[in-house]
Amino acid sequence: MQKVDVLVLGATGYTGQLIVEYLEKHPSRHTFTLGIGGRSFSKLQKLSEDLSLSSSVSIYPFDISDFGSVTQVVQKARVVINCIGPFWKWSTPIVRACAQYNVHYVDTTGEPWWIKDLIRNYDYQAMKTNTIIIPASGFDSVP
Repeated sequence: MQKVDVLVLGATGYTGQLIVEYLEKHPSRHTFTLGIGGRSFSKLQKLSEDLSLSSSVSIYPFDISDFGSVTQVVQKARVVINCIGPFWKWSTPIVRACAQYNVHYVDTTGEPWWIKDLIRNYDYQAMKTNTIIIPASGFDSVP
């Protein structure tokens, strides 16, 4: 299985779109592979067209409410940038899968109570798998 270097989940949301656009235009873009993920294939495809993404950008629709689907999409990446909020409601399975399968994780949460839960529940697993988990890297990016 070929993994993408960076996978943006929640790519069609406000913050996700900004991140995808930034990564696609990055001067070092030729040095990493990129994927976009979300609930709707048609919305992901439209985002790809609207931002004129390279044909090399992979599209990954998945069901956030199904851990098997989350696990499958997470395993397609080396690093996940997660923009799916509210994080306390939707993103715990993503962190769990990342910690379990050694996929590095970054998000933009502004939910400190959820971060506390992540540390308590997934720090040890992430340590065992040499996985880096970085919540709140953008600390609540709201339009």
